[in-house]
Amino acid sequence: QVCINFVQLEAILDSKVGSSVDCSVCRGCQELSLQVDVADLHALIPRSFAELGLEVVHGLGYHAARRAHLPLDSGIYLARPGYVFESLGCDWGSLITSVNGKPTPSPEAFVKAIEDVPDRQYFPVLWYDLRDFRRDRTLKTGFAKMSRAWSPLRIWHCSSAPDAKAERWTSEDMPV
Repeated sequence: QVCINFVQLEAILDSKVGSSVDCSVCRGCQELSLQVDVADLHALIPRSFAELGLEVVHGLGYHAARRAHLPLDSGIYLARPGYVFESLGCDWGSLITSVNGKPTPSPEAFVKAIEDVPDRQYFPVLWYDLRDFRRDRTLKTGFAKMSRAWSPLRIWHCSSAPDAKAERWTSEDMPV
């Protein structure tokens, strides 16, 4: 099927979510045949986040991942700094790749990595500043001080029933 505009392309891609499409494209005066997997972009949006010491972290969304040319499981995105990470100079827009010596590809991995760190204890953190990532790709390191006094470690999940139109956020407090 020949596709001549983006409206037609969008309709074809929407009908093929979860499978693949065969494409012929012209690139550099050469015709290429490609098989392209079609992902559901809604499934690539973070559906969980964690709170700690007024911090909010969530998975790396596909918009930020695309802009920085990074895989979605590169780390967790610091949406709001608080008492723990702000002390290292880790600000909003940072991509935290490791805490306490453990990789953090998701909020769930982040919770597992820090759940055993006692209050007021220092732990190592590795991160990138995504706000200036095109110019500076330096992996930053530092030690953060655990602060559980102001807010417990809490993870939030978004879920919906298959037939429901509304989504529901539920939280789970992690043990101190």
